Amino acid sequence: MHNLCNLSVVIPYHGRISFFRETLESLKQQTTKDFCVIISDDSDELRDQKDLAVTVKEYKRFLPIKVVRTKANLGPIANTKQAIDAASTDFIRILHTDDIIAPNTIRLEFEIIKKFPNLLMIFHNASPFKNKFVPNEHGRYSENTWINSWLLDKSLNRTILPSCIVFHKRILYEVGFFNPNFKFMYDWEWQIRVFEYAYIHHQTLVEILPGYVGWRMSNDQESSTKCLLCWKDSRKIIPIIKASYNRLNVIKKRDLNKLLRNLKREYNNRCLCEYYTYKNFRLPFRLRIKIFLKKIKKLIYNVKDTSKGTKEYTKITVLGIKIKIKKGKTSRESKTIVKWLIANKVVPLIYKNNFYYYNCFPMLSENYYRVSNEYKHPKVGIVLQGPLFDGNFVAETIKIYKSNFKFSNVEFIVSTWSDEKEKQIQILKEKGIHIVLSDKISNAGGGNLNFQIISTLAGLKKARELNCEYVVKTRTDQRFYETNILETCFNLQKIFPVNSYKLHSRLIALSFNTFKYRWYGISDMFLFGHIDDVEKYWNIPFSDQSDETWATKNQFEQFQQLCPETYIVRHFLKNINYNVKDTLQDSYKVIADLFVIIDKEMIEMYWPKYSNMSCRWEFFCPHAMEELRFKDWINLYMRKGKMQEWENPLWTSLPNYSSSRK
Repeated sequence: MHNLCNLSVVIPYHGRISFFRETLESLKQQTTKDFCVIISDDSDELRDQKDLAVTVKEYKRFLPIKVVRTKANLGPIANTKQAIDAASTDFIRILHTDDIIAPNTIRLEFEIIKKFPNLLMIFHNASPFKNKFVPNEHGRYSENTWINSWLLDKSLNRTILPSCIVFHKRILYEVGFFNPNFKFMYDWEWQIRVFEYAYIHHQTLVEILPGYVGWRMSNDQESSTKCLLCWKDSRKIIPIIKASYNRLNVIKKRDLNKLLRNLKREYNNRCLCEYYTYKNFRLPFRLRIKIFLKKIKKLIYNVKDTSKGTKEYTKITVLGIKIKIKKGKTSRESKTIVKWLIANKVVPLIYKNNFYYYNCFPMLSENYYRVSNEYKHPKVGIVLQGPLFDGNFVAETIKIYKSNFKFSNVEFIVSTWSDEKEKQIQILKEKGIHIVLSDKISNAGGGNLNFQIISTLAGLKKARELNCEYVVKTRTDQRFYETNILETCFNLQKIFPVNSYKLHSRLIALSFNTFKYRWYGISDMFLFGHIDDVEKYWNIPFSDQSDETWATKNQFEQFQQLCPETYIVRHFLKNINYNVKDTLQDSYKVIADLFVIIDKEMIEMYWPKYSNMSCRWEFFCPHAMEELRFKDWINLYMRKGKMQEWENPLWTSLPNYSSSRK
């Protein structure tokens, strides 16, 4: 059997048959079948053994499977080694019984094996998931070395999981295998030995970006527990790094010291993250002392702005004694001092030769009394995607929308994450809101774009299940207060029909964060359109951009080509078979032909992030961040996408966009 292929997939089995069936199902769905499967069973329960026999019999119709029965409770590493010893192929792929691979994973691995004659190992960056693995088959991989991936990268993000590797059998003789008694979740020492061997003997290592291997996270999972122990004891890897440095001596001493400082900082941050995420995670002693001292410092002296009723106070805590000091002097109890001062006392408000004007929006739904006019329209799904925030911001937003769209045929959908606080989710469920929960992937993409793609598509899927013909895509951290928004959007689509590209109608987007000089830079915050068109807009591949990608580009390239907004529109245009020319003029043509850009004031958008300024891009001078507003769009539409005076802007520099995008 094994002579027919050159790759064996070895699976250490120890019960959990429901997860194991999902693993075999992912192997069954592989687009190439030129591999064999070897299962090593060390389960101690008779029921688990019977379940395995029934399952193997079922899947033998689709896969060449061999089962090796070993001593009960042999342990995960020794059990895996038994399966490897039973394989006669040159290359071995390890796959754990609760992990999943994408349909084209083994096909991609075969391509890499054929391409690199001196291939020693392929390793994937895992995509952690809880309920459902969302594959991202991008086909991207790169050669890797011990120096580039660790010593110069100064990060442990590329740790190798056993279920994420394909290796040549010579590793077993030249380097050895995982230590069966290793305490870490990852056997870092083995990984370093592999890197060193490949470096010294000029062997090829290939790294594949996240998207192909799904690593299941569950509370009762043994590896999850070991993962916590791993980060708790993670400083033990530092002497291993030093020993490797002494053996190879391939980087400068100052670079090594910088690496070790960064590793210590990363360990501390990861341990604190695990501590606040998992209640049963016990911090290392040094970090417990650090948190204790921080609490003592806060107890000794703390200043906090607070409010009680209509009065504002500064609360100072000194040695545990709380002192309240009233702020300001006014007898008008019906208004806060700040509002009274700005709105009623200092008019106009001037600071450094600038006028300051502000908007006042009701925070709570009980203070919102406006209602849209009755208007018959197809069923609309309003999708709010993103994380839930502390407090009742999302719940109050939905209350306002329900009041505003009282007579409309709408469904409200909140698409958020499975790790959100249950209390926040329950508040929304009690109000009759459709909740969609998704698992995060390890690769967030530039500006968390991949997270936005996942939650948006999940919300659109729910809208389709609810028979919504049109959708509004918005965010959980934004709110719009204006009335008759849906009627306005439908009327704009009627006035400005789309003439080509197989779209049902134009997509209506927002002026806020849609900039004149950013190529294909439509704001991703608000989008209205037919559900088929909006799905084409968001059904795009995940981004593999990282901070390293941005660091190699100048500011103009970052702004015009790497922003999440430009990435989205470029892939949307591919979905509708539009030939992207990557010019400013072509960008204007796309905006004029496919979109309607409305001012954010038309929907009275409120976004409490980064700044309290309502018009944060009003510079009144030539500037790269000048927004494309409705008046600009209507001129583009009438001129058929031609706007020559914008082609040679007067500005000569950009803001530090690489930092402001975060």
